[in-house]
Amino acid sequence: MREHVGLAKELGDEATVELLQDRLEVLEEDANDIEEFLEDDTLVTGGMTR
Repeated sequence: MREHVGLAKELGDEATVELLQDRLEVLEEDANDIEEFLEDDTLVTGGMTR
């Protein structure tokens, strides 16, 4: 996704840059939420709990 933001910048397509950056921000927030939900899951920790 970041590569596409860079490409849009190179091409001078600021509207696409803004759309991709907004979407990337949402994706990163979602990924962080999922990581938090799974951090203590035994499938992720290999059966070890904190």
